[in-house]
Amino acid sequence: MTEVLKIIDKIYSPQFDTLNFAENKMGLNPLNQTTSEFRPNSISFEGAGFGDEGKGLTALRAISEFYNKHKKAIVYRWNGGSNAGHECLLPSGKQIALHQLPIGILQEGVTSIVGKGMVFNPTDAITEIDYIINMVGSIPGNFMIDPNVPLSLDTHRAWENVINSWHLGYYGSTGRGISTSYSDEILRLKLTMSDLISAEWKGKLGYHYDIIKKQTGSFGFKLEDIKVATLKDPVKGVNVGTKKDFLDRIGECRKLLLKYVNKSLDDFLFSEWNNTTPFVFEGAQAIGLHPKHGLYPDVTSSEVRARGIQDSTEGIVDYKRIAAKVGVLKGPYISSVGSRTMPGEFDIRTEIQVRNVFGEYGKSTGRSRGILPPDIPALKHFRSVGDFEYLAVTHMDASFPSIPIVAGYKDSKNNAVRYRPYQWYLDFVYPEIVSLPGWDGNKAGKAKNARELPENALRFLAFITEVLNVKLVYASTGPNLQDYISWLP
Repeated sequence: MTEVLKIIDKIYSPQFDTLNFAENKMGLNPLNQTTSEFRPNSISFEGAGFGDEGKGLTALRAISEFYNKHKKAIVYRWNGGSNAGHECLLPSGKQIALHQLPIGILQEGVTSIVGKGMVFNPTDAITEIDYIINMVGSIPGNFMIDPNVPLSLDTHRAWENVINSWHLGYYGSTGRGISTSYSDEILRLKLTMSDLISAEWKGKLGYHYDIIKKQTGSFGFKLEDIKVATLKDPVKGVNVGTKKDFLDRIGECRKLLLKYVNKSLDDFLFSEWNNTTPFVFEGAQAIGLHPKHGLYPDVTSSEVRARGIQDSTEGIVDYKRIAAKVGVLKGPYISSVGSRTMPGEFDIRTEIQVRNVFGEYGKSTGRSRGILPPDIPALKHFRSVGDFEYLAVTHMDASFPSIPIVAGYKDSKNNAVRYRPYQWYLDFVYPEIVSLPGWDGNKAGKAKNARELPENALRFLAFITEVLNVKLVYASTGPNLQDYISWLP
C-alpha cells in the first residue's frame, strides 16, 4: 500500500509531465532487436487479469502491423479451446467472435496455426469456418492444424455435464468439455487429430465412446440422451446420440478438416522460426485463471502463460527469446466470469452500466461478467508469476468520474497482506481503496495519438505501468482495428 501511494503521489502531482509521458516512446523497438538473446519480429499476448481483456483484437492489431510491413506473418494459438471468445469489429461494421480459430485467420496472407497446447473440437471448428465465410465471404488467411492437438468432443462435454450435475455448488465450468479433454492426457486416454485422420479412426473414437459411456453410466446417465452445448446451438444443444450417431457426425467433420491438418507442421515451424517471418502468439484465458494462481474453481486447465508456447511447439520456440511478451489488461476496470469474490467491488449500478455499455458477457457462454476495480495486489502477483514484460491496456474509452482501485489488502489485525489465490483467504482480507481521477471516454475514443488522450487517462497509464513495472506498448481506445495508440517507436 505504501509503495502504491508513493507512485500515486508521483504520477498525480502537478510536477508530473503527462506530455512527456505521451511522447516518450521506447528508445528501442523490441520487435527490431538483433541480439542473439531475442528473436526479432516476435510477440506474444497473454491475459494479465482474469480474462476477457481484449487479447484477440490486440493480437489482430499486431498482426496487421506485421502484415503491412512484411506482407506475411504466422499466428500461433497455444492454449485453450472453444471456451475462448476473441472478437473484433470488421471494417463492414459487423462484430465477429472466434473461439478456436486464431484471430489471424481474418487477415489475408497470414498463416494461422492451432497448436497442440490447445484442445480442439472438430464440430465447432466446422461451424466456425462456416461462420467466417458467412461473415466475410471466404477464409482470408491460411489455416493449419497441428496433427498432435488433443481432441475435445461432445463426449467430453457430456462427461463434464455429468460431473457438474453431481458437484455441490459452483463448478466453474463453461460446459465446453475443456477440463475433461485436458484430463485425458493425464489419464493416458488422449485422442489427437492424428487419430482422427488415421485409417483406424472409427475404432479409436469408438473405444473412447465406450469409456465415456461407462463413466456417465456409473452416475446413472445414458450417454445417448445427454444434451451438450455446441457452437452452432449453444442453448438447445444436441444429444450425443448412439455410437453410430457420434461417429457419423465426427466423420463428416473429418472429411472437411483433412486439408487443414499439416503432418509436417514441426518442420514448417522450425524453418519459419529460424527465418525472418513475423510471429504473433495468441493466448487465451489469463493468469488470473491459472490453475495455481487463480481462485479455484474459477480456473482453466491449460498453460495461460507464454511459457506454454515452448511446450506447444515441442521446444522449437524458446519462449524466453520472444522479443515482446505482452500482457493485456483492461484499464479502468477488470471483468471476471465466475463465482470468485474479490476484496473490492464496484457498486451494483456501476457494474450493470459498464456490463451493458461494453457488452461484458462471455462470448462463448453468454454469462454476465462481474465488474471489478483494478486490484493492484492481484495484478502485481499476476505480473510476478506471468511471463509478460510489456503491457497493452484496453478499454481506455470507458468513462468514469473517478476510478476506485484496490491499492492494498489488510487483515483483521490491520496488517498489510498480499494476494493469495484462495477464496478462504480473500474472504478475510479487507481492501484499501483509493480513488483516482477519471476521464471522458468519448474524448479518449477520438484520440489519434497519445498527446490527444485526456490528461487523467495518461496519468492512469503511467500509474499502472509503473506499479506493475512494465513498459507500455499499446493503449486501446475503441473497438475498431485502428482504435489504438502505440508507444513503439
